[in-house]
Amino acid sequence: MAKQEDRNVSFEQQLQAGWQFRQSGETEWRPATVPGCVHTDLLANELIKDPFDRDNERHQQWISDQDWEYRLVFDVDVQLFRQKHLELLFEGLDTYARVVLNDHLILEADNMFRAWCVDVKPLLKASANELLIEFCSPLEREKELTIDQKPLQPAVNDQSRGTSPHSRKAPYHYGWDWGPCLITSGIWRGVRLQGWSKLRIHDSTIEQVRLDDEQALLSLTMEVEADETLNAGITVVVAGEVVSSIEGQPVHAGRNQISLEFRIDNPKRWWPTGMGEQHLYTIKTVLATDDERLMVQKQIGLRTVEVRREADAEGESFYFVVNDVPVFAKGANWVPADSFTTRLSEAHYRHLLESARDANMNMIRVWGGGIYEPAIFYELCDELGLMVWQDFMFACSMYPAGDAFLKSVEHEARYQMRRLRHHPSIMLWCGNNEIEIAWHTWGWKNEYPASFWKDYQALFHGVLERVCASEDPRRLYWPSSPSSSTDLSQPPQDENRGDVHYWGVWHGKEPFEAYEEHRCRFMSEYGFQSFPELKTVQSYTVESDHDILSEVMRAHQRNDSGNEKIKYYMKQYYDIPEDFASFLILSQIQQAHGIKAGAEFLRRSMPYCMGSLYWQLNDCWPVASWSSIDSFGRWKALQYYARRFYAPLLVSPHRRNDRTVEIYLVSDRQEALAGELQWRLIELDGTTVASGTKELEVDALNSRVYHTIDLADIAGKDVIQRSLLHCAFVQNGTSVSENILYFSRPKDQELPQPEIQVAVNESDGDLLISVQAGSVVRDVYLSAHKFDGFFEDNFFDLLPGSSRTIRFRAADNISAADFYTGLRVASLRELMG
Repeated sequence: MAKQEDRNVSFEQQLQAGWQFRQSGETEWRPATVPGCVHTDLLANELIKDPFDRDNERHQQWISDQDWEYRLVFDVDVQLFRQKHLELLFEGLDTYARVVLNDHLILEADNMFRAWCVDVKPLLKASANELLIEFCSPLEREKELTIDQKPLQPAVNDQSRGTSPHSRKAPYHYGWDWGPCLITSGIWRGVRLQGWSKLRIHDSTIEQVRLDDEQALLSLTMEVEADETLNAGITVVVAGEVVSSIEGQPVHAGRNQISLEFRIDNPKRWWPTGMGEQHLYTIKTVLATDDERLMVQKQIGLRTVEVRREADAEGESFYFVVNDVPVFAKGANWVPADSFTTRLSEAHYRHLLESARDANMNMIRVWGGGIYEPAIFYELCDELGLMVWQDFMFACSMYPAGDAFLKSVEHEARYQMRRLRHHPSIMLWCGNNEIEIAWHTWGWKNEYPASFWKDYQALFHGVLERVCASEDPRRLYWPSSPSSSTDLSQPPQDENRGDVHYWGVWHGKEPFEAYEEHRCRFMSEYGFQSFPELKTVQSYTVESDHDILSEVMRAHQRNDSGNEKIKYYMKQYYDIPEDFASFLILSQIQQAHGIKAGAEFLRRSMPYCMGSLYWQLNDCWPVASWSSIDSFGRWKALQYYARRFYAPLLVSPHRRNDRTVEIYLVSDRQEALAGELQWRLIELDGTTVASGTKELEVDALNSRVYHTIDLADIAGKDVIQRSLLHCAFVQNGTSVSENILYFSRPKDQELPQPEIQVAVNESDGDLLISVQAGSVVRDVYLSAHKFDGFFEDNFFDLLPGSSRTIRFRAADNISAADFYTGLRVASLRELMG
């Protein structure tokens, strides 16, 4: 074992390999993977079938009723064993665990969201150490915790026994209205044996004190533990250059806090994507004695951030300001990307987060019913310029507030904030998802005892508020989402202040046009469901399941009457297809049309409204849901639409009334942009009714109407109803943004028979698909289910005489001829039948 040069202790040994597991009471030990969980170990040992296949999930609920054991026999590295202090570090135990080392109980864990560190020096042997971890059934432990309690705290998404609020465990494990009930147990993050003799670094914090164009002033605070009093040197290195150093720093036996300041001249700032570069600095801090050298390393970004909340005539603003520039937040909500998150690789995270960036998103909300994501998630957000709205892991339930529970939450919050606060991508900390609004508007206030609300205040306006103030005072702590204030002085869901979640579209069956009745400051949730494509559906079904009302399709739809809602809306807007595959794709187009209506309205409302985060970006399993990317990473129609409606400059025609169309230009750019607005009113048969151009300059960081069209001066109502309005903003002959306004719903349109010509050519290892239209074609859909790969654009409209070239990034080498034979090109007209 080499001496650790980038660790906070002298020596370290990973305890990842060689684990075994068994159900408690059984005799046979089987191989286990750490990090992992009991479900993935059962699957790997072929003791269960794939929980995601068909309705297997419902037949595997017995797993969470059982206790499970994990065992490792290990030797200790010789150099490590010689250290005066030896500690076992468990980075994540899910959830109720008794840890026994060499027949001695060393730990009883009860929170999956924190690390546990135990001194094991007196118990370790040089070889043949046995580490046993006994995981108690979370459901049985919750039963013990709630046996004398009536009523239970509400937990509306808990698909098991309704006791999940009593466990500090990922809420979505118990099921949600988009996810399965798979209540895991296991060693879900790493296990390490650490050793030191003279000193160790417990924590290192870098705080940005001041930032301007000439210089950044930063403060470094280290918490150091020493076994004896000694002198140490501290060196801070940035980009290979020593920026600060101290020699002969006294370090006393016990815990020490050491602080120093350093400067970075001519600092380069970190910016959200689309606003500038994402410059990151690697800060290396070396703590050294005559015979000891420890180093901690953190990557930071220099930027200022605030959530600006200023009173105005209608209420109070709510928007992010980064480096003194207001930012319209464009993005989506993030859920855990697998029911078993230890299966996720860096490549999985990179694909999803790059997909967000590539769709012109600049913010991801890490929703409070999942997990605090691993380091790679936040590192990628830093790299890609994705701002993070970070929830604490509480959602849609009331929680207890006994002393032990509050103490556990405080440990959790401090651990997670110290782990994550150096990331420039994190914009704020949010206490919970939808609990404040649930108490006030879901009937809970009248149904449940007032003590539940006191517990809420103790947790979210007590413990978490206090921890945030002490651990990260420069970021806003926002107690709940949605909320209207930090102190409960305003009722939640006030559209004139704070953030809102709007679900009238979908849950309330309101039409897509209803978005325009909800002008708000910041919409952090809104959404609409769709199915994944046929290739994904085939991964969990057999052909006889291919009916949205079949038992298996219902098993992969967790929202009450969700499939019926999709069909209900489809009846309002479209002709319903007869074949299953077309129905799946049309559901995606419907979802995209609906969210486009909401997103463009929110962006047109800028600067009054400064945030649009739709629900949701991704899935944890193959399912009908609100996601724009399915569990295989395949883009739905919405993800392609998002790239267009979240573009830095958006032209957005809006029908104000029967006779008036207003053409908005919305810009997130920090500078004005000169160009030409072009518009053309076209009948669906391709006849041009009217057209016009206008030279103009688009304001920076603003939205407003730049041109108004009086339809009554152009054509009669019957002509308008069978027409479309194509708008484009053109600069130097290049279209910067295009958009089409249709004057009637698709089911009321007489779309012409599509005239499409397609050619496929090879280019630099990819394939180029050229699509040319001889008629108006809505929602051109390209598919090639025989081949794995990615279409860089899809679900687009074409006008007569227009064309588009799409790159297909193939996973394997495919000839143009072979690809052409497997390529399917369809459009809205064919899908509707």
